[in-house]
Amino acid sequence: MDGSCKGVLAALVVVAGLAAFGSGYQIIEVPKNAKLRAGQEARFNCTISQGWSLLMWALNGPVVLSITPKEVIITSNRFTAENYTEGGNFTSDMIINDVQLSDTGRIKCSLQNSGREGFAFLSVQGSADQLGASLPTWAIVLLAVSFSLLFILIIVLIVISAAAVSPGKRKQNPVL
Repeated sequence: MDGSCKGVLAALVVVAGLAAFGSGYQIIEVPKNAKLRAGQEARFNCTISQGWSLLMWALNGPVVLSITPKEVIITSNRFTAENYTEGGNFTSDMIINDVQLSDTGRIKCSLQNSGREGFAFLSVQGSADQLGASLPTWAIVLLAVSFSLLFILIIVLIVISAAAVSPGKRKQNPVL
């Protein structure tokens, strides 16, 4: 082999080594979709293999939680994390406390500078009070009384009209 082939071969080996080093970690388990009511707690997990340096959680675009192997960087009290390592893999649970309707959207866990990311969708419905919204008690009582009075009025009208249609027995005068 001449010198130029050896140089190209050496460059290819270095590039392959760098690519292998960069791909040494991956997302093993992505977060799963969740459907919750407003006010509940949402929990998403992302499991990654060893070798990572920064895991980021995003909600509808902006990063809301960042995790390094040594610390959790919290941007809001509503977003917290529980992390653990098992069998060499790292799992991060992102927790959204008191989910709001505005939290509906895409959840993303991603590894810095790797292009590796996992997605889930969070669907938040109104709270039980909002979903089963009913009239206030006073309005229900007012409706019940109104319908009762309407029913009584209809019966009275039926009785009056029946009495007007069929008059009692009358004496008939003989025709002379």
